[in-house]
Amino acid sequence: MKHTPGPWIVDGKVIRTQYGGQVCMFSGMIRQTRDDIEANAKLISAAPDLLKSLNEMVEMMDGGDGHGAGSAWHIKAKVAVAKATL
Repeated sequence: MKHTPGPWIVDGKVIRTQYGGQVCMFSGMIRQTRDDIEANAKLISAAPDLLKSLNEMVEMMDGGDGHGAGSAWHIKAKVAVAKATL
């Protein structure tokens, strides 16, 4: 994967790696409440874990697990993984 490896941690308006490196920082350019900023930060910091879990599910379906393979959610999951990794 080409993204900064997780886990990512919320540190105020900054998303950091587990080693303290900065992944991103929220600026004051967009008017958002503190609650909005915190919610966005939590979602962004969960991205590596969400992608890993979703990718594992897609691989399981692609590998022949018949539970839901080819279903609408399986296809949506494949599209989401491709969007994040291509």
